Amino acid sequence: MLSARHSIAIVTRLASTVPSTGTTGIEHAIKSKEIGKNHKQDFKDYKCIDYLNYNIFSYYDIENDMKKFRVEQPSKDKADTLPSIKQ
Repeated sequence: MLSARHSIAIVTRLASTVPSTGTTGIEHAIKSKEIGKNHKQDFKDYKCIDYLNYNIFSYYDIENDMKKFRVEQPSKDKADTLPSIKQ
């Protein structure tokens, strides 16, 4: 097992071989933020425009619509009925 001193030396040695890009990433973030301010979003770009029309009750509305298609939940008060086979 490597000691902490050896692992730091290896990391330092490897880090010095990687070429530096000269940027911290902040420049790219500022540039993309400025582009975003000037760019108007066209909602025709979205393939599913309904995604943008959801609100906080959308999940409840969909669940309420699907309730009639769901299988009834089992109850401890009502015994299960075994499936019958037609002969």
